[in-house]
Amino acid sequence: MTISTILNLLIPAAILLYVAFLLRHMIKTRKNGPACGGCAGCPMSGNCTKDQLNEHLQEESPKNE
Repeated sequence: MTISTILNLLIPAAILLYVAFLLRHMIKTRKNGPACGGCAGCPMSGNCTKDQLNEHLQEESPKNE
């Protein structure tokens, strides 16, 4: 095998591994909840589920005690 053949196999394999890592990380982050501090100013706030949105609104609202 020549060096070019080895590189033709290793470079796409490395890219696929990197993409797989990124997808796994994104899925894991999404399952654990939002990575940001809340919905205010979040560009993805429209994509939150209603449960997540209600949790954020309860966390952000001042408590009347």
